[in-house]
Parts: sequence; C-alpha cells; structure tokens
Amino acid sequence: MKCLTTVLLLCTGLALSTSLSAQVNAPTFRCVQSDTLFWELPVNNCGPFNAYVVYASNTLGGPFEVLANITDPSQYFFHHPNPLVLVWYYYL
Repeated sequence: MKCLTTVLLLCTGLALSTSLSAQVNAPTFRCVQSDTLFWELPVNNCGPFNAYVVYASNTLGGPFEVLANITDPSQYFFHHPNPLVLVWYYYL
C-alpha cells in the first residue's frame, strides 16, 4: 500500500542526570518510499545514544503515539508495517 506521508523531525535533549543534559543532533530526513522513512545519520559527540523514536498520527494536530523505538544508532530507515490509513504524519 502506498501512503501519502508527511515527516516532521524533532530534536530532543537526553537527560544524563538530574542536573546535566545534552542536546543531540536530529537525523536529516531524506525521503519516503512506499511505507519506509529514510534519514541521514547525524554526528553526535555530546552524549550517549538512547534511541530514535518514531511517533505517528493520521491527523496533523495529533495525538501522536510511539510507533517504534530504534535503538541501533546506525539504522537509517524505518518501515511502517501495515499502514491502514492513507495519510500519516511522523515525528522522528
């Protein structure tokens, strides 16, 4: 199934402790092919990598729900399995 997709990227801080946090670079979105999102891996030297979190909603205003946690820092794509809605909005 081919979906019309809008991708929005957010960069969030990672809490390292209660008094220290690090801002990490967000991935650069490349494209969507069929139901797969592709991004360019960022360079992050300021803190540990936890995960890329993919949020999805079928409405622009949300609510957005966690679709996937990608814990491999070298992964540069995500396939949305069985999207039943024709329009999806994503945050990464």
